[in-house]
Amino acid sequence: MKNFKAREAAFLGILTFIFLTGFAIGQVNARGTQLSIIPATLTVGAEGQPLPTEPFTINITLTDFEDVYTWQIRILFNPSILKCTAAWYPADHIFTGKTTAPVQPVIDNTAGSILFGNSLVGEVPGVSGSKATLCQINFTGVAVGSSQITFQLTGTGRTLLLDSNGGFIEFTANPGEVTVVPEFPSILMLTILLATSTGLLLSKKFAKKPKY
Repeated sequence: MKNFKAREAAFLGILTFIFLTGFAIGQVNARGTQLSIIPATLTVGAEGQPLPTEPFTINITLTDFEDVYTWQIRILFNPSILKCTAAWYPADHIFTGKTTAPVQPVIDNTAGSILFGNSLVGEVPGVSGSKATLCQINFTGVAVGSSQITFQLTGTGRTLLLDSNGGFIEFTANPGEVTVVPEFPSILMLTILLATSTGLLLSKKFAKKPKY
């Protein structure tokens, strides 16, 4: 537990130093910037597949953005339904080809949270574009049910975007949802349906009043 807290504190310290040093933090208006879980809805599990499920990947995607210099996300999920196994920067992430200060993700499968981020380094402009991936995250389904995957937007370690002047970039956060539904094998399902139908027919037969 102490090691986890130390890693989280170090993570926050690195990003705080990067975007506070030499910056006067202000507020900036974004023009329709969207931060999204992609896909927005996902069903995992297969016929006869035992739990946990095979790993599956979600993307953290940013659209219609300007001058992004630093990003930080804290993802929340239901740890009784999902388990996070990894988070990483894909080959084509938003800062590909630029000098950055990468950090290791902090994954807490007890609380159900993931803290991750990245930042450019030096006096360089931020990145602008219509669509980019910040990171990718792997999960497995560990129990039948549905889990929201959301962005924490308040408190310590909250999700944020900063521009090259240290200003906060406003954005709309779009959550996702994963449903874990391993199905019965077809033969087993057919047997259950047949048994149910037979039971209903027998109950109706014996429920009829005798004729005199």
